[in-house]
Amino acid sequence: MSGSLSSVEGELNAVIKEYLEYSKLRRTLAAFEEECQKLGKPIQEQAGGSRKDERIQKIKNELLDHFDNGRRTEFFSEWETHLNPEVRESSLFCQKLEFRLQIHFAVLPMRKVDHWCKEEVEEAMLHFHYYLESRGSALSDCSELLPYYALPYVPRPSTHPTFAQLFQESWVPNLRKKLDVFLFEGLKSKDDAAQEPRLIELYHNRDLDLQDARKELQYLERHIEESEKRSVLHAKKCEKLQEECRQLMAVASLLVTALENAVKGNLVDMDCVLSACTTHLPDLDRLRSESPGFLSAKQHLTAKSMQVSEKLDLTKLKQDLRNSDERKKALLLQALRWRLTKAGNWHKREAAILEFVNGDLLDCQSTTNDLVVIQQFINSKNSLLLESFTRFLNAFSSFVLGRQYLTSNPKLLKILVEFLLSDERKEEPIVLDMILGTLKKLSIRRSSQALLVESGIVEWLAPLKTSKMSDYGLHSSVTLLFNLSLCPAGKKRCEPLKVELISGLGKLLQLQDSKISPYVNGILYRILSIPSVREYAKDQSLPSALKKVMAKTEGEPKKQLETILELFVTDVQIEDGSSDEEDEDQENDNLEPEIDADDKVSSESTELNGERLLEAYYENQQTGQAQSNPFLSHSKGVSEGTALGSIEEVHSADTTSDNPSAKLSSSSLHSELPVTPKLDMEATQLVRKIVGSPQTPLVEAAAVPESVTIKGFNTNEYTVAFSSRPKIPRTPEPTDSPHMRRRRSSPLRAMMVQCNN
Repeated sequence: MSGSLSSVEGELNAVIKEYLEYSKLRRTLAAFEEECQKLGKPIQEQAGGSRKDERIQKIKNELLDHFDNGRRTEFFSEWETHLNPEVRESSLFCQKLEFRLQIHFAVLPMRKVDHWCKEEVEEAMLHFHYYLESRGSALSDCSELLPYYALPYVPRPSTHPTFAQLFQESWVPNLRKKLDVFLFEGLKSKDDAAQEPRLIELYHNRDLDLQDARKELQYLERHIEESEKRSVLHAKKCEKLQEECRQLMAVASLLVTALENAVKGNLVDMDCVLSACTTHLPDLDRLRSESPGFLSAKQHLTAKSMQVSEKLDLTKLKQDLRNSDERKKALLLQALRWRLTKAGNWHKREAAILEFVNGDLLDCQSTTNDLVVIQQFINSKNSLLLESFTRFLNAFSSFVLGRQYLTSNPKLLKILVEFLLSDERKEEPIVLDMILGTLKKLSIRRSSQALLVESGIVEWLAPLKTSKMSDYGLHSSVTLLFNLSLCPAGKKRCEPLKVELISGLGKLLQLQDSKISPYVNGILYRILSIPSVREYAKDQSLPSALKKVMAKTEGEPKKQLETILELFVTDVQIEDGSSDEEDEDQENDNLEPEIDADDKVSSESTELNGERLLEAYYENQQTGQAQSNPFLSHSKGVSEGTALGSIEEVHSADTTSDNPSAKLSSSSLHSELPVTPKLDMEATQLVRKIVGSPQTPLVEAAAVPESVTIKGFNTNEYTVAFSSRPKIPRTPEPTDSPHMRRRRSSPLRAMMVQCNN
């Protein structure tokens, strides 16, 4: 007999004996025992019972270990898995013990006297609140436990006399002792309920040891699969980072070489340097053009060197937009739109939007007419003209300055909403999409939200007609509804529309569209803070639907759904912003591809279009400055650089536009003084570190008059070359304030810091 068999022979014979007893094969059992005795074969006594006792002891030890180490999730997972369900439902002692165990884990984070973690305390109390709403509700009639139903609402239970005993040193050991005594009987009763012989369990693969091994194997397989996915993802990230590192090193090498030449006094062609850098980093040119410092420095040069063909005679253009035939109007609007959507870079787009606003292209600032031009376009029976106008309006509203200009006249919003709410012209889906896209962007501003809510747009959006809209229209309508729900008036309008909203939003959740899901979740979070809407959603089983969707999602969407579900178990009060708050339109400019897609307006072979059509409206004389406009001069918080950059709007009055005449007088005043810029020691140290030239101090950039030249450079060219570097746009920290002034630093130092990083 092999050694491996002899070691388990007694247990195997015991398994056979157990099966014969279970099957009541008494004569066979007697013959089996007699045969084993003659041959000297061992039969292990009570193999099944001892094995089950070992199993129970193992589970008990694991539960006590989870209890001692404060692992709430693992404890209750094993509690629900291994404890006999009949005992949990019928035994009052078991129910009370489970209640006290829930209390123990709820107050456990508060026992850490030295370092309270607010997040841990809130999470633990949230779990206890959920338990009270579910299984714990069955014990609400028990006077002994009734005071603990107020525990989630007491800020500091450790100081409250009702809950003082929970924080006594003897409370936890006593609870553990009760748990220890109960576990053996509670776990044993479940195993004893099923008296199948082990041979049957082995045959059906229901053996307890096999089940443990199988579960562990499944866990390891999942762990390996997840590790492989993470490995592939990290490999891709690593490859991308390596490529970006190579690009940055190439750019750094070019910039360091340029700095070496600049420090030594050699001529540096920054256009060539930046062009070479752009070949390695294509986004560098766009970031450079978005830099407010670059735009403000570049503006004067652009105005001085501007060709006659780049400026439009807006007076003549506006006349033709009023009086020409409808086809030419459509082509003109298309050409103006292309100046925004097909421009070579962001600087050209921003210059175009500034020119349109400066010249009051749509008469939004005019006091002599009632938006006659816009009325003509929106009421036109020509579908091509209407489509061309709404596309232009959508592109116009894609810019911060454009939104500020369009919302300066409330009548424009009224005209667009009236068209949207009317039953006419609904056969033109592109027009509907463009108007929704425009309103979506205009609704970013607080002043527009109030006007849109009052006009009844929330009631129109509530049904969320998904089957009748394009993807772009659906995205725009959901985003618009989300923006309107942020203001108190919009949220209030949603309450009587709860039936339509819950139904429509529930359907959108099933789509799991990554583009609209954040806005759908945002709307739900807003309206579910209203008690009546929340109760209706419960009746419609929305929590169950959310849990099903959450099981299929990961990352940020899953966290959003978890936050929404918390509204059903906690009475969260969501603070509404004040309706008279300042506008916070700081969205980046975004020209969507749908603005130009499927454009039906096209020119015949004999017609001009685009920039060639606009050539007839070029000014005949060179213009050094943009025309003055009350809108620009009196708009609070929009500086000249911000208007061009269209990156953000600063609310502080300290950042208003500089007076051009003051700049000129300052320049003429300083032209009579010697240029003596002070040493920039910080930049000097950086140059010494990178270039290795300790003998060459650097100076801070100074305002130098136009009449002064530096090594062959015109001073403006010198400023452009060294005072404006691309700035990487970053999300502001929560502690940042939009009213804080930005610290002014040496432009050369800023460039060196970027290089060094």
